[in-house]
Amino acid sequence: MNSYPFDSYYGGTYQLSVSKRKHPNGQTRIDLIDVEDGCPFASATVSVEGAFFEEDEVFVKNYSENVGVLTFLVTNNIVHPPHREISSGYVNIPVCRLK
Repeated sequence: MNSYPFDSYYGGTYQLSVSKRKHPNGQTRIDLIDVEDGCPFASATVSVEGAFFEEDEVFVKNYSENVGVLTFLVTNNIVHPPHREISSGYVNIPVCRLK
């Protein structure tokens, strides 16, 4: 299993692994797992009901407690840089293709 360093916006560096699954609506979900203790660290993506998506696209949660997740995913070659974004509530959500 690959692990990657994540420098948190709120302080500290964590070694994380990546887990990919599917949301019930078919959108891909990316979870970040703390390698040190095996506990979930963050959900790197969100499910956006009713949003158009292609099979290889993910909606990256890069706001609130997830600030910096987009940079982490792109830097570590997990996703391509965003090619579009969608609005959901008060935020714009970057849409990326999986690598």
